[in-house]
Amino acid sequence: MVPPSLAYWGALQTDLEVSKDYLTKAYEQLRLYRDVLRDQSTNNGLWHHVIFGSWSDPRHWTTGHGWAVAGILRVHQTIAKSALRDELSWMLPNLVSWAQEIVGAVWQFQRADGSLYNYLDEDSSFTDMSGTAFMAAVTYRLAMIGDATHFIENADRAFALVKTKIAADGRLMDVVNPYDFTNPYSDVSPEGNAMALMLQAAHRDYSGFSKSIHNGLADVFSAFAKAIEAAKNLDSESST
Repeated sequence: MVPPSLAYWGALQTDLEVSKDYLTKAYEQLRLYRDVLRDQSTNNGLWHHVIFGSWSDPRHWTTGHGWAVAGILRVHQTIAKSALRDELSWMLPNLVSWAQEIVGAVWQFQRADGSLYNYLDEDSSFTDMSGTAFMAAVTYRLAMIGDATHFIENADRAFALVKTKIAADGRLMDVVNPYDFTNPYSDVSPEGNAMALMLQAAHRDYSGFSKSIHNGLADVFSAFAKAIEAAKNLDSESST
C-alpha cells in the first residue's frame, strides 16, 4: 500500500530529482517486499502474508497476493505516465514480470468452480470471494499492460462465479472476515464489496481493450487483403 503512495507523490513533484527519488523508492520497496515475502521454501511464486513483525502469518493468503499485484501495477502505471518514463523505463518490465509471477502462482490453486481458498494451498481453508474477485481484477488489469492472456480463462471463471455471489442487498457473499482475515464472514465486507466493484470495472475495461485490439487487427488484415487484390489487378492489367 505504501509504494503506490510514494510513486504518486513522486509523480506530482515538479522538481525532477525529487520526483525520481520517490519513484525509485517505490520501485525499491516493491523489490524488497518481493525479496523478503516470496516463499523460497516452495519456489512456486507464492508470498508469505506477514513476517518479521511483532507477529507473523507466513501462510499464503489469497487477498494479500491481490494487494501485491495491485500495488505493483499501480506503481508501474504511475512511472509509465510520469515525466521520467524514459529515464526509468528499465523498471517497467521488472514490475510486469513480478506481477506475472504472482498471478501465475495463484491461479495454479484455482478450484474447479472458479474459486480460490482463503489460504491458497490449504484444502482445510474455505473459499473466499473477496480474494477470488481481487485476483481476477488484477489479472484483467495486468493483461492490458503485459502478457497475461493465458490467465484470462482463470479470471473469466472467477468472474462468472463472483457474479452468482452477489446477494439481493448488494453484498458479496462467502467472504473472509476483513477484520481478522482467517475466518468466514456472513456480514457485509467493505473490502469484499470494493473488490467486486474493482473486478466489474477491470472486466469492463479489459473487454473494451480486447475488442479494440480485435477490431484493429481486423482493419489491418482487411487493408492487407485489399492491397493484395489491388496488386493482382495491377499485374493483370500489365499483362494485357
